[in-house]
Amino acid sequence: MSDRVSALYRRNIRRLGDEDVILASYGGSGQAIVGNVLQELGLNYVDPYSEILRPDGTSVPAVEHAGFRTRFAATHERDTAGRRREDRPRRPRFAKTHHFPEEFGGRAFRAVWIVVRDPRDALFSWYKWRARFAEESWDRVDGSFEDFLRRPDATGRLPVEDWCSYYLEWTARAERSRAAAVLRFEDLKLDGVETLRRALRSVGLAPGDEELRRALERSSFEAMRAHEDAVAGSDRSRPAQARMMRRGKVDGWTEWMTPELAECFSGDAVHAVAARFGYAVRTSSANRVYPTRER
Repeated sequence: MSDRVSALYRRNIRRLGDEDVILASYGGSGQAIVGNVLQELGLNYVDPYSEILRPDGTSVPAVEHAGFRTRFAATHERDTAGRRREDRPRRPRFAKTHHFPEEFGGRAFRAVWIVVRDPRDALFSWYKWRARFAEESWDRVDGSFEDFLRRPDATGRLPVEDWCSYYLEWTARAERSRAAAVLRFEDLKLDGVETLRRALRSVGLAPGDEELRRALERSSFEAMRAHEDAVAGSDRSRPAQARMMRRGKVDGWTEWMTPELAECFSGDAVHAVAARFGYAVRTSSANRVYPTRER
C-alpha cells in the first residue's frame, strides 16, 4: 500500500468489505454533493479520511479533522448536534475514496458507485483544492494550472493520465462487484432526482421523489456555499478566503480554456475514457472558447 495513504485512512479501509458501497471519485468530481445528499437522506455515509470507522459499521469524527468537516453542511450538523453515528442505519454503509482500487486489495463490495465529471472541470477544481487545502507536502501544488497539468504528479503520471487510469481501473472493479452505478456531476445538476434514484435502486433503496428533492436542495452549491461562508472563519487552519465550495459549475472550462491548456487534453486516451462517460473532450473549431487569461 502506498506510503502516501494516511495512517487513519489505512486503518479505515481495512474495515470496508462486502456489505459496503464504495463511492470512487477523482478529486473535484462532486463527491461533496453526493455525500451531503446521502447524509440528508439519513443514510450511513462515512468519510474514511476524517472519521474513525468501527468494526460494527459505526463511526465517529476524528478530532484532528474537525475544521475540515465543519465546512460541509450535513456533516457539520451531525457533528455539532451530538447525533451519534450509531443512530444511523448500519447497512448499507457508503464510503468515499479518491484512491485507486489497488489500495483495497482483492476485497469485494456490495456496490461500486463511480462519481465522475468532465475531466477539464474536475482537474481544474482538483488543482484549486490542492493549492489551497492539501495538508501533505506531496499533495500540495503550486504554479499555474498549466504547470500542474504538464508536470508528473506524485503518482509519476501527468494529471490527465492519472484521471484516465483512475476511471479505467475503477470501471473494471465495478464490473466485478455485485452492483454498480455511475453518477455524473452534470446529471446531478440536470436531473438529480432521477440520477440518485437509479443509483440508490442498485443497492435496494427507494426514497420518495420529494425526499430526494429536499436532500438535493439542501445539498445544492448555493446552500452548501452559504453554509461554508457562515462557518469558514472557525477553521483557523485554512486561508480565510479559501472555499471548498468554489463554483460548482457545469462546463466551467469554457471560461478558462486556452490553446495551451487544450493541448493538455488532446491525447487519444483522455478522449476515449471521457467518451465512455458521455463527454466529448476533443476541442473542435466550433467550441473553442479561449479567454485572454485563466480565471
